[in-house]
Amino acid sequence: MHAFKDGITRFNAANMNELLSLQNFTMISEGEIMDDNSGAGIAENSLANYTYTAKFRTFPSEYGRIELELDKDGIGSDLTVEIRGNDFNPNGSNDGTLVCSLVIPKEFIALTKSYISVPIPDELEFLTDYWVRVNKAGDAINKIDWIGESSQDTAHPAYRRFGSSGAWAANNDLHFKYYSGYYGMPKHVIYAENQRITIDWVLGLPTKIYTYLPPAVPPGGIREVLALSWANGIPITGVKA
Repeated sequence: MHAFKDGITRFNAANMNELLSLQNFTMISEGEIMDDNSGAGIAENSLANYTYTAKFRTFPSEYGRIELELDKDGIGSDLTVEIRGNDFNPNGSNDGTLVCSLVIPKEFIALTKSYISVPIPDELEFLTDYWVRVNKAGDAINKIDWIGESSQDTAHPAYRRFGSSGAWAANNDLHFKYYSGYYGMPKHVIYAENQRITIDWVLGLPTKIYTYLPPAVPPGGIREVLALSWANGIPITGVKA
């Protein structure tokens, strides 16, 4: 019986070894701010009520990331963030060419307002306008708010829509920061186009590592946060947060 079990173990291990291989990856660094639409406003735009979109402009043509100022109510909700082309038309005739779409797990969003980094795994065109869109999700108790101002910004127009089609209504200013992706410490690593790692840094040391591996059928997947502690520049502990 033991020999049989040992044989099965060796068989499974051999099969697993054949599945192991190096994965393609894209690394996006902290970068430099190229378009900034932040402010002191505290207006909460509930994603339980609408899908929101806001315009930003690229400068260098390279991989980058965009930070959205968000907060969470209750347990929150997973967010689907999209980057769409400038063929977007608020009259509803064109929602804009989809460049990429990523899920941000609700576990990675803080209860109090803070900027959440979203990688852009596709190269964007030089000096081109794009739209960052966050799709409607959640309910009145468990939801995410996109923080913004109480007035509109003509340089960074924003819109909202209740349904999945039709015209969009003008919305007040929404906070975001767009970064180039080739400067500073690593911020995001994307493996095989779906597994994502996000790293928080304090004084040149990584303090939190966020890992998300989407499931075959949403929701779920692997969504974990590891908090690191340091002493004299040496990592001492890593604790699941």
